[in-house]
Amino acid sequence: MSGEEVNEILRLIEDCRSITIEYEEDGTPKALPYKGIRKGKIEEKEVRTLIKRRRSRRRLSKKLISLCLAIARRLLENKVRFNMIFGREEVTISFDLDHFIRLYKNRVVIAGFKDLNEKPVALVRELLENHGNVKILKPLK
Repeated sequence: MSGEEVNEILRLIEDCRSITIEYEEDGTPKALPYKGIRKGKIEEKEVRTLIKRRRSRRRLSKKLISLCLAIARRLLENKVRFNMIFGREEVTISFDLDHFIRLYKNRVVIAGFKDLNEKPVALVRELLENHGNVKILKPLK
């Protein structure tokens, strides 16, 4: 894993840019802009005409951003594919549709995992516990 790619990913996270992390065949991480979930094909031009997007200033604390950086480093070391999505007051780290971690100012909500020992949550468990109250929303059966 090259330090240059990792530094670029960490810089994007510091700037609160929502990104998708994927890996090339040689294991090199690659940051792509997060595109969200689309059910049908729609052109980007059409989206721009339908919705005028206002970019509000992010209100994330430095503590929350440093937690995101630490989690990203840990996930990159273990070559875990993930999305990091920045909201106004929270950050969502999603692994697929049903598995994600949502970070708030004083708490953490984990959805789709049975416990904190399941990968990839186990990789970042201590970071999450040090941040604040951890709540697990167990998957439906």
